[in-house]
Amino acid sequence: MPKVLAATPQTIAAIRKMSHIPVVMNSRGPQHIPIGGGGGGYSGYFKVIDASTKEGETTTLKVKVVDGSNTSASICGYAIISDTQFEITAAEVAVSESGFLYLKATVTGTGDSATISTPEFEFQSSHQALEDNVVRVLIARVSIDGTAMTIAQEQHGEIRTDFIGSCDE
Repeated sequence: MPKVLAATPQTIAAIRKMSHIPVVMNSRGPQHIPIGGGGGGYSGYFKVIDASTKEGETTTLKVKVVDGSNTSASICGYAIISDTQFEITAAEVAVSESGFLYLKATVTGTGDSATISTPEFEFQSSHQALEDNVVRVLIARVSIDGTAMTIAQEQHGEIRTDFIGSCDE
């Protein structure tokens, strides 16, 4: 039998006042979903943080992908692509406009002779379509308004994906 949730009028009023903050209602009550700053309380692999710098009047926008449990670690996470494991190095990526941060690997060859490049971070201004011989995993969405940046964390945890070849092979 589904659970029925009840809330006091004061709780409902408080939630309505916070309409700019997404809220999930579940059996534990309202749960706020943090937005911006790399997923708020997220502290796992591939956490994206604002790494922008300011010198005088000039702001250089960039993000950094880190291991959220140890932001000074040299490795920001692990990716397993078709049974090949990669340690992914923490990295800063320049951002000049709103867009999408991906982890990208390229596959060359086919069958047992196929090789997978070491995945690297790539920032694109538009959502990327499927591309032959390329594996992309969306890590975060970044919105820019002037010099203000909002980060929406998309990837949580280790990456595991399989590259599947053409059905004609």
